[in-house]
Amino acid sequence: MSDDSWAPVLNGIPAPGNTFVLPEHKILYVSVTKVACPSLRWMVADISGEDLESFYTGLAAHQTRLMTIHRHRTHWEKTPQLFQIPKSLRGPISRDNGWLIFAVVRDPWSRLWSGWQSKFLLRHPFYVKRYGEEDWFRRVPESQQDVVGDFARFVFAEQWVTTEHLFEDVHFKTQTYSVRPQGIKYTMLYVLSNCVEPFPDIHAHSK
Repeated sequence: MSDDSWAPVLNGIPAPGNTFVLPEHKILYVSVTKVACPSLRWMVADISGEDLESFYTGLAAHQTRLMTIHRHRTHWEKTPQLFQIPKSLRGPISRDNGWLIFAVVRDPWSRLWSGWQSKFLLRHPFYVKRYGEEDWFRRVPESQQDVVGDFARFVFAEQWVTTEHLFEDVHFKTQTYSVRPQGIKYTMLYVLSNCVEPFPDIHAHSK
């Protein structure tokens, strides 16, 4: 059987890993980093009936309690990824079959700032370990001017393109990489800055 048999949701691409499937509620969320990702994942976990307390346990380099939702996907017991669903069972997953298939995007410059701020300005332990000796990351800003200057240096040098490993980091890859607009048939693509937000639609769909 060819991949065309699952065209209702996928159009000739492998099933992506950045997905959260709620079969009971007919919801498929395609996650994009630095776009309300923690809030949306907590909502999805709650709707799925995941053990929310389990995300708080264990050792991990998270900056806040909210970010523990990013723990390894093995902690998600009731919310499969799309590739974990057998191909023979993916057929009904379709916007034409009443599914809410959605992703959320934002202004790319705003997203880049958010990524730089959370990983470099706030000195995330993983990024300090990997990039702490780089000239563009070495100093600790002491003023607003330092913050603006360091971010400008990061932007003009396009460090997310030129720095080893960083160009593979999903926090700095384009949103197109995560959304795969040519391969996934969405019900809705939300823009974070718009008045129309996904949360009311998700709640309404999950009832």
